[in-house]
Amino acid sequence: MSPAALKTVLETLGWTIRGLARFLNRPEGTVGNWTRTGYSVPPEVAEWLRRRVDAHEAMLRDDPPPRT
Repeated sequence: MSPAALKTVLETLGWTIRGLARFLNRPEGTVGNWTRTGYSVPPEVAEWLRRRVDAHEAMLRDDPPPRT
């Protein structure tokens, strides 16, 4: 997963770098580096994030927020 793809995932999920670091129990600096050119997200984390996005999109599709 590229840094740009990670930024898109975080935006889609409404997460911050700090929040993702807490979820993963990793240093914020490590996760922050993944958003910079020359770094990449470890494959196991990238797969987990893809599953989170899929689950998030399915939830919104199956149970969208109310329109007021």
